[in-house]
Amino acid sequence: MCKPASFIVLKDRVVWSKRTDSHEDIIAEFGLHEGAARVNFVRVEISPAGGDLASDPASWVYRTDQDSVPKWYDPAAAEAEVRAELAAWVEAKVIASGRRDISDGQIYAYGSATVKAYGSATVRAYGSATVRASDSATVKASGSATVEASGSATVEAYGSATVRAYGSALIRDYRTNPPTIRFRAGAYKVEEI
Repeated sequence: MCKPASFIVLKDRVVWSKRTDSHEDIIAEFGLHEGAARVNFVRVEISPAGGDLASDPASWVYRTDQDSVPKWYDPAAAEAEVRAELAAWVEAKVIASGRRDISDGQIYAYGSATVKAYGSATVRAYGSATVRASDSATVKASGSATVEASGSATVEAYGSATVRAYGSALIRDYRTNPPTIRFRAGAYKVEEI
């Protein structure tokens, strides 16, 4: 499974996506193709050891995420290039405080961050982050995160997350056992579906 932050190392550059941290989705987004007889790019990840994306990126761990690599691949040089791109990745995708609106792409929200997600945005909320989701935005919330969802937003709740749903928002409540209970918000009530 791909972990954030995921990158693709090419012979002449490093690419990543504002929309996803799936290597296969990044490959598709950039129209990359593996050569018939040889590997021509490398899947890599650079992630915090404890999983906290709000931690200092200088301490994150680099790893190659495939077995076969091309002859031109130099792990030390590639790591330096990826670390240079990591600042832009963090700036685009991680928010630990303040407010951000997002209509497309993927955000990881921590701490006192507030995110307004709409359109096709995806938000993963941790700690005490607050997310307001509408349209077809998707939110995964854990810790004590709070989510308000309306329209056709989808929310997955874990831990002690709080979710308020309006309209036809769909909630998958993983705080219960078994974690397969699903709710759809009605006009004034939450119904099991």
